[in-house]
Amino acid sequence: MLSFKTAKQKLSGLPKWKLAGYGALILFVLIYVGWSFFHKPPVSREAFTAARVAPEVKHAPKVDLPVQKVRAYRKEAAVKALNLPAEIARDEKQQVIDAVTVPESRNGTTVVETIDADTGEVTAIVRENEAPWFAFQDGNYLGARYELGTAGSGVAVYYRRDIFRVKDIYAVTEVGGRVPLGVGRGEAHVSVGGEWRF
Repeated sequence: MLSFKTAKQKLSGLPKWKLAGYGALILFVLIYVGWSFFHKPPVSREAFTAARVAPEVKHAPKVDLPVQKVRAYRKEAAVKALNLPAEIARDEKQQVIDAVTVPESRNGTTVVETIDADTGEVTAIVRENEAPWFAFQDGNYLGARYELGTAGSGVAVYYRRDIFRVKDIYAVTEVGGRVPLGVGRGEAHVSVGGEWRF
């Protein structure tokens, strides 16, 4: 393992421009990691949010349909099964007519609901959106793994963050280290790279 004294000796032999470069890189990584954790308020997973209207139909005119009845789930059973907010349970004007489980999607998902004007039956159509040409990303990954290789075994700890994406290619940065189990020296790394996710 690299001691503080040994590290200080090695750093003192470097040119000043290299020291400044390493210092700037470390400062940038620390600021970026801090920003990634605190730049937006945390969102509770229990919070329910109203779905946004898809941009394609946002300005389309709405018309009245001669629907005789709408088929809804029994309120008590739906509220209990879906763990819905208490406001929906108390408000008789709010009725549960559909509930869908949306598959995980990196590009977001559009849910279109149709209603049969004769029977009142509601059907949900789920479609994964196309990958954007460019988008900033907020993916954060903190992990540890056991590694076994030709140089021996060790435990690696890392923090990885997605920066942006172009279609299905993601720019990522990673900060990490590896501690050997047994003989050997510890390692640390900072990397920037790209991943194709499919």
